[in-house]
Amino acid sequence: MNQRPRRNRKTSAIREMVAETHLKKEDLIYPLFIIDGVNQKKSINSMPNCYRWSLDLLLNEIESCGKLGLSNFVLFPSVENNLKDKKATYSYHPKNFYLKAIKEIKKEFPDFSLMSDVAMDPYSSDGHDGLVIKGKIDNDESIPILCEMALAQANACFNSTNPQPSNILYIETFDGNNWIIADSLQVNTNSNWKRYSFILTGFENSGILNLRLRGESGGASDDFYNDILVDDLAIKEADLGTWKLATIPGALKVGPSFNDGSWWSSSLMNLFDRSCHFDDSITFSPNGDYIHHMNGNTFIENWQDGQGDRCDIPVYPHDGSVPATWTYDATTSQVTLNGLGAHMGLPKVNNSGEISDPANAVSSITYDISFSPNRDTMYSDINFGPGWWRYIYVKNSLCSPIIYTDVVSSACSNYTWPLSGNTYTVSNNSDIIETSNGQGAC
Repeated sequence: MNQRPRRNRKTSAIREMVAETHLKKEDLIYPLFIIDGVNQKKSINSMPNCYRWSLDLLLNEIESCGKLGLSNFVLFPSVENNLKDKKATYSYHPKNFYLKAIKEIKKEFPDFSLMSDVAMDPYSSDGHDGLVIKGKIDNDESIPILCEMALAQANACFNSTNPQPSNILYIETFDGNNWIIADSLQVNTNSNWKRYSFILTGFENSGILNLRLRGESGGASDDFYNDILVDDLAIKEADLGTWKLATIPGALKVGPSFNDGSWWSSSLMNLFDRSCHFDDSITFSPNGDYIHHMNGNTFIENWQDGQGDRCDIPVYPHDGSVPATWTYDATTSQVTLNGLGAHMGLPKVNNSGEISDPANAVSSITYDISFSPNRDTMYSDINFGPGWWRYIYVKNSLCSPIIYTDVVSSACSNYTWPLSGNTYTVSNNSDIIETSNGQGAC
């Protein structure tokens, strides 16, 4: 052997001199596991001396690590089962405790490196890091969900800087040939962030909205662009338009926790015995008007007039006859309806509870709003005190299965409900046991 490497290992000084790899505390990344709650520290059985922490205790742990010279951390969530669903929608919901934790950690320790976990498995009811369709993970369909999750996490830990002053800020749209000024505002200070909203409906070109922001300073003849910084840009257009309840099981559900239908959840059979509810629609107009379309017939509950649950003429003031408006707060992802009796989902539910008399109707209700990655499904959640209601809406532009309301004799043991095309559902006269052709297909 021509080489004798042991001579380079003889002493500590020689080993340090010739070493190609040096491991320092700055190279270490500490994995942290977070759970929702307060004052929680739970052992992980499969990982001795490792714990799942609530945020308040986790901040103390990070502070202790910082004193030891550790400054790199990666954060993993442990999510309750009732918050999981097939499309991992809680992963990018604004109420997600993981996103709140990221924001709080970056606020307390802005100089520390915090890595987040962009993965579906903590939030997926299937437990996989991808969307499961017909027993297989569909990578292409998983990408939009992961993108939505990544954006939510990036926004949670984004450190903004103050913009430089600009006298005029122009909001411009492109009509296919030229940039057109859609709106403008005066900006005379950069001491604080200010929130502005603009209605850009009607400025689309072939269904696409091209938007740019342009700053002009001090009446100078030359425009410049490097003085504008936009933080937390929210496009209100996602709410605009007309929506209907999704014709799927669980389109309405209620439970003790967020996205939990353990108390009650609408069934397939409700698509038929409450068909007058599922054909109602709601419109968020560009001018701020909120319109509830019931077409003279909707689902009435016994508390409204004492005549039982049924399809019938809408009952005042929950009949859409009172003018109503809507506003959207992008920072909280909440929609507020203003107007006596204005509501989404069920008229009895408001932020203080469930009413039992139309005379107790409220004039303002706020809902937490979130969307599917492609923005064609809207999730409306409301905490009414003892629990949460969820309503699932879809864009009215989607094609929906036809709902038939044929009367079936109780003696009928097996009846075919016709739908358009070559699809059908089968009823055993107590509930629908099989369905094909889901939401959005004709």
